[in-house]
Amino acid sequence: MLNLQKIILFSFSLLILFVSCTPELEDYQGNLDGPKYFPLTVGNTWIYRVDSIVFDNQGLVIDSVSQFIKETITDKYTDETGDDVFRIERSTRGLDGGGWEVISIWSASKNDKVAYKTENNLKFLKLTFPVTLNKTWEGNIFFPSDIVVRIAGEPIKMYQNWGKYKYSGVDESLTLEGNVYQNVTTVLQADVENKISKRFSIEKYAKDFGLVYKEMWILDTQKSESAASWEVKAEEGFIMKKSLVSFVEGEAK
Repeated sequence: MLNLQKIILFSFSLLILFVSCTPELEDYQGNLDGPKYFPLTVGNTWIYRVDSIVFDNQGLVIDSVSQFIKETITDKYTDETGDDVFRIERSTRGLDGGGWEVISIWSASKNDKVAYKTENNLKFLKLTFPVTLNKTWEGNIFFPSDIVVRIAGEPIKMYQNWGKYKYSGVDESLTLEGNVYQNVTTVLQADVENKISKRFSIEKYAKDFGLVYKEMWILDTQKSESAASWEVKAEEGFIMKKSLVSFVEGEAK
């Protein structure tokens, strides 16, 4: 009986040792190439086609704009946490050509767990790693949800009721502007609406290319009883679609 007890105790001890030395399963779930969806190298240049519709003056003014946006990583520095922060110069030009005009400076950084981007002085937690289908996180954690943004001069609570970001698609294929991208991950940032507002935002990232597509519907109306589509009843806000046209990789130093 004593020997049997020793065998049982020894087996139990081995089981505890095995469990304590086994990493959590979550560490191995999902796409371990996560950081490759957010390439950051000085010289990286993305050119996007951006089509937008802006609603103003209670919907009486509707302005449609199509343009190219170029985003180039021009420099980097190390922040207080030890992460490299990359400076992104953004320029625009019309579809019919002409010179590039610098319009803003953004920044981005990443480590082995997360990827950040600062756009128009607002910091976003864009991605978390590993990339796993249906994984959620607080993407707008660095600013209040009721922050006011001006669109066409009008104040709008652009990020109200967004909720958590979610990986709604992983390792998919996508065709844009004649180019086929594999290993595309979709981040659903917002999808909520009621009778007077609509907030929809989605981003798609391709491995080794970064952001390849973005779409936003930020719309408000006072026509609460209208059964019309949002394109018809919107009085303030915008619809924007952004598609990657070309990507040139910089040279790592």
